[in-house]
Amino acid sequence: MKYTCMFLVVRLNGEAEDITPIDECFTNCAIRLDSSYLSDEDIFKFYESCAGYSKAELEELNTINKCRDRGHIYKEGEAKDLTCDLSQYSIHIEEREIDF
Repeated sequence: MKYTCMFLVVRLNGEAEDITPIDECFTNCAIRLDSSYLSDEDIFKFYESCAGYSKAELEELNTINKCRDRGHIYKEGEAKDLTCDLSQYSIHIEEREIDF
């Protein structure tokens, strides 16, 4: 019997760093990215795509400095809303077929 499993996979430079099993793309989950691997543009891109902020809003909120001070980006949400490609990180929903 074969079963298809879904995962939210965070890859750093092509290597899996975090794998979260999900039931569907609407499953709530959380990711944490190390800010030392992110450029300023990556941080803007992440928050624009995953949180819907504009670059001007992010600059006004001083997002870059806050992210650097914390040392990470932490975001919770539906798996489908967390997916993106950054310079060193890749966050995608992946399916694997498992044979039982």
